[in-house]
Amino acid sequence: MPKKIFWLIFLNSCINPYEGILYHHPKNCEFRVLTTITILYDLAKEIGGNRVCVESLVPVGGDPHKYEPIPSDIVRISKADIILANGHNLENWLLKLLSNKREDAVYYEVAGNIEPVNDDPHLWMDVNYAKLYAKNIKELFSKIDREGARTYEINYERYIRNLDELNNFIVCVVSKISKEDRKLVTTHDAFSYFARRYGFEFVGSIWGISTEDEPSIREIKNLIDLIKKTNTKALFIETTVNPKIMESISKETGVRMGGKLYGDSIGKEGSNAENYIKMQIYNIITIYEGITKNRYKGECDGELKNIKSYSIL
Repeated sequence: MPKKIFWLIFLNSCINPYEGILYHHPKNCEFRVLTTITILYDLAKEIGGNRVCVESLVPVGGDPHKYEPIPSDIVRISKADIILANGHNLENWLLKLLSNKREDAVYYEVAGNIEPVNDDPHLWMDVNYAKLYAKNIKELFSKIDREGARTYEINYERYIRNLDELNNFIVCVVSKISKEDRKLVTTHDAFSYFARRYGFEFVGSIWGISTEDEPSIREIKNLIDLIKKTNTKALFIETTVNPKIMESISKETGVRMGGKLYGDSIGKEGSNAENYIKMQIYNIITIYEGITKNRYKGECDGELKNIKSYSIL
């Protein structure tokens, strides 16, 4: 592809507009939780229930790698009782804000006790790691609010059952994709853990672990060659990253666009990806339909009995 086209793409590859700031403020909550990303917001809300008020710094649709704090974030930091971050260098922008937290406020990295692979911070994309996230949050809340410990335990146990069903659902849908076609190409490396857990070959991505640095022409050329060499069936973009480069690669390779995936952020209301579980269900169905060109017809819905009973879907 000519250099001038790539440079034009680079100049226009801005992140998508934010779709909304998340708030969960039940009456008489025991403490305020401020999360860095919407994934943690959702997990904290599930475990904390009505005993906690929860907000997310990065709004829905925001890229946590490139987030630029705004003045009101300082106020939110100063009011928070607990600040939850993922860790593993996902939120380097947070360091300059933490000086504004109260002395008695707790700063906690939810993935801090999980060893990342290749320094990749996107551990939540593996449902088994999401279960560890939930456990860590439950234990932190129970330590801080002992009176609510039983509530957090009940919420946690229910949520783990839901995550187990989610895992079984993903495994079921993956089984409908032929092994030779289980290849993923995404806009950045948020799906490496997902691919490893569920038996996909992660062929490559435009950006690496972070979206902060623009890819070189050589890197994109190498990705194009890999896509052709591996007979990849579909290319996937992510909701927090501009799609233009991937669309250009699709034209260059003749490989179809397989749809949008949610990785660094849950979806806005009405997206069918408004929480972590719905996000993962949406993703695997999108991957299945993108790769196979078949419409998902509910073949694996039987795995989601407990989830449906709690009106998550």
